[in-house]
Amino acid sequence: MTLQEIQQKIEEFKTRKYDDFGIYNNSFVAALKAVKESSSTANVKEYEKARQAIEEYFRQKEAEINPQEAALKGIPEVLEYLRLEGWKVSKSKLYEDQLKIDKQKDGSILRKDADKYARLCLSKLDGSDYEIDPFEKLKEETRFTKERADKVAFENEIARGNYILKSDAEQQLSARAAFLKSGVQGFFHSMSTRLIELAEGKPEKGPDVLELCLKETEELFHHYSKPMVFEAVKIKTEETDAV
Repeated sequence: MTLQEIQQKIEEFKTRKYDDFGIYNNSFVAALKAVKESSSTANVKEYEKARQAIEEYFRQKEAEINPQEAALKGIPEVLEYLRLEGWKVSKSKLYEDQLKIDKQKDGSILRKDADKYARLCLSKLDGSDYEIDPFEKLKEETRFTKERADKVAFENEIARGNYILKSDAEQQLSARAAFLKSGVQGFFHSMSTRLIELAEGKPEKGPDVLELCLKETEELFHHYSKPMVFEAVKIKTEETDAV
């Protein structure tokens, strides 16, 4: 969950008046405040621990209210759940078919999505699934086939070098910006006195000129460092980090 999503959930849960909510909320708020004040390793670790704890708390409470919205953390949990529900399924088949199961952003799988997969792709151990609409099953299988083909095509494009990771692009831009900033600052350090001489000014004013130049440099790069918006090609795939 993003920080904004967590904060929205916190506001929502405040109205539910759970007795134990304050423990998780206070821990998360304190950790968030600490990491904003100082992003030390210890503070970051405490924040991650508090974030994971409150996210798990949200999931558990939501599952109590609506069991079908309960999230399964991965294929092993999906396998256990489907077996308990009476579906005939093996671990190897589930891993082979995992692209056919709708997933949440964090990789978890809702029980309702596991149920949907099971109805379309599995059989009940007691044979009670015979009423499944064959046309619905065919439609879903066609969709799965197309999505799989799109994914393979996308991966081939990446292999050909037609796409790069967004994180790699940002890292390269950051490195170039740091180099440019260093060069600009070095120029002002070495040329401040020369600038005053050219303007027939007073050399003793050099520190003031330098301070102004460096301040303007910081302002320039403050705007340069703002988050960038990447316009990604819209390809139906689970990969979301390529541009």
